[in-house]
Amino acid sequence: MPCFTRQNMGFYKPDPKAICVMALNCSDGKLALARSDASIEIWNLNHTPFMEKSFTSNLDNYSVEGLTWCSRRLFSTGHHGWLVELDLFTLTMKDKWSITGEAGTCLDSRNSQIVVGTEQGYLNIFQVTGTDTQFEKFLDKQEGRIVCVKFNPTGEFVVAGSLNAIRIWSVKTGHALHKMVLSRAEANKNTIVWCLEVLSDFTIVSGDSRGVVTFWDGKLGAQLESYHSQNSDIRAICINENEDSLYCSGINQLICNYEKVKVGSSIKWVKSVVRKIDEHDVRAMAVYHKKLYSAGTSGDLVCSYHPPKTVVDSHPKLQKINDLDDSNIACVKAAFNSKNNHLIVALSNGNLVVYDLEDGDPFISQRLECFKVHLTDTVSLLEVSSCGKYLAVADAESNIVTFTYTSDGYSRHLKLPKTTIPPTALHFQKHILKVSYANNVVYEFNIKSNEWTELCTARKKPQSIQPPKKIRK
Repeated sequence: MPCFTRQNMGFYKPDPKAICVMALNCSDGKLALARSDASIEIWNLNHTPFMEKSFTSNLDNYSVEGLTWCSRRLFSTGHHGWLVELDLFTLTMKDKWSITGEAGTCLDSRNSQIVVGTEQGYLNIFQVTGTDTQFEKFLDKQEGRIVCVKFNPTGEFVVAGSLNAIRIWSVKTGHALHKMVLSRAEANKNTIVWCLEVLSDFTIVSGDSRGVVTFWDGKLGAQLESYHSQNSDIRAICINENEDSLYCSGINQLICNYEKVKVGSSIKWVKSVVRKIDEHDVRAMAVYHKKLYSAGTSGDLVCSYHPPKTVVDSHPKLQKINDLDDSNIACVKAAFNSKNNHLIVALSNGNLVVYDLEDGDPFISQRLECFKVHLTDTVSLLEVSSCGKYLAVADAESNIVTFTYTSDGYSRHLKLPKTTIPPTALHFQKHILKVSYANNVVYEFNIKSNEWTELCTARKKPQSIQPPKKIRK
């Protein structure tokens, strides 16, 4: 009887983590989103959207219940009871400040101020000045948990949603000015205000657990109109830049669009389009340049717009390679040089570390300092040529640097011209470096002759990219 060798192989499919909150930086086109495992991703929405950076969760920042941008800085809060600032370069926690009221449940920012809502009903106001952040005061305590919070566009007032009510505070005095009470769908069932938006004319829009979208007059503290939009909880509301189109969604995945129309001398919000894009509950939404970004328990970040009717969804697929300790500094990119048996790792501090794998026991053979010398931001792309002679590194600020390998190690070869459009991919084809940019344009650079290829020079180039024919080293 012939002999057979049996091998057992196990396969698994990792579940994507749900996206809980999002924060949009309109001035830079950056979208920050937090997942259920407290990891945070930064997406660049300019041109073709792509994930620019990511933060892993740790014991110091194990919970993210809210995100906000303030003065181009990113802040979060969570069950740990801290206001946390995230370092966008090292991709770690930069600083933290204690908040009054135990766990942080939500936060928002306007101008140089941040407001944090808590489990015990406190609203903490922080002042952001330069590189410093200081606690300023907290507003009058309310009964019960604060579920959502928003500044008005001028930053003079704070609007907070909770169980059965919406309250408005004056930031200057710290006192509550209005309390708007919501009705209940059932006698013994509380109405939870899950989300808020505040318009420039102080119109407040709320979404609650009844599936109702309500418009309020923030100056008078009175209800203007309401619509039964969903059959279940509305968890997310967003509005476009012109404040004439509003989107809401929640547990039943339907995204409802309301348009502002003028009826006689009054303004009305009219239900426009209803569409189902997400496969599971929608927890967060944002509008940027007429494109709607929605996310939820499916773990997908979905981009949709019309016309033409288009839907693009994506979530990153990550694969763990190995643990190589380097003073506990996070690794943001890695690439193998198979010809020389090297593993090249880009660290969050901007440096490159070369591990020699020749003898099976990895050791550091070389360190390359890139930050402030060649790069100005975190490494976003790392590519090694198939011949093992060339190495290319790029960052989110469009800096691209090439290195050559000799018997003495890796040394800087040249730096490509900087553009206003970030690169999204690098690829070597022999001595030709191909660079793909976020505007869907690909350029070729000859490493040996230090010049753009004929294909690149013959193409009509946009004003933001004007590569010279010859590059100096």
